[in-house]
Amino acid sequence: MYNNIVKLKYLTLILFLFVPGGFAGIHSPEGSSKISFKKMLSNMEKRFARLVDYEMYSNSYSSKRNSKQSETYHLYYKNPGKVRMEILSGKDKGTIMLYDHNGDKSKVKVRAGGKVTRFMQKLFSMEELDVTDAKLHDLRGYGIEHADWGYLIKTHKKMLTNNIYSFENKGVVDFKGKKAYLFIVSSSDPEQSNSIKYSHFLINPRTFFPFQRTEYDKNGKMLKRNEFIKVKFNLDLDDKVFSEI
Repeated sequence: MYNNIVKLKYLTLILFLFVPGGFAGIHSPEGSSKISFKKMLSNMEKRFARLVDYEMYSNSYSSKRNSKQSETYHLYYKNPGKVRMEILSGKDKGTIMLYDHNGDKSKVKVRAGGKVTRFMQKLFSMEELDVTDAKLHDLRGYGIEHADWGYLIKTHKKMLTNNIYSFENKGVVDFKGKKAYLFIVSSSDPEQSNSIKYSHFLINPRTFFPFQRTEYDKNGKMLKRNEFIKVKFNLDLDDKVFSEI
């Protein structure tokens, strides 16, 4: 019995060291289904800090009163803060946006969607719009400046210090055939949290990148959902991706 236990521990250690994506200093998901939200976020931040860049696709849904909006976008991110978003479906299909968290944070460079609109715009140059412009946001007020992993980390670190929020780990669940941590973030005062009563986070236990984030109001109505798919890390993206449209 003792020898079998030793062999099992040794095999687990070998698997962690050699499975692709393993990294020193990051919490191992094995046997850690009750990891706290704070610890998960710390691991997420460490993983994010080590990235050169990443790209992903997102299926996005938002609602406000009786209005609903769905779109799919392709996002590129390069540390320390360059973002490119290409809208692939929805009312703004064909639109491309560029944003730099370390540049002029008040402006978003935009090439509007639609063949005719883009042709006319190319006769001049890409447009710069104020980051607060409602045309750049979905029904919940989210835009390119809120779309990257870094923003999510920064926002939820602040939430950890705000006593209106509580955080619960519901353990490991199945998400489309993959294991995921399920966290529920609740607000005791939705008026202070953009009408959000609670959010569901499905987190990849290996990369700590979110699979999906969903927000609900006090009546259980879904306000916002983002599903993140086809995520690729450390692609050595050319700077032109973030400067040319």
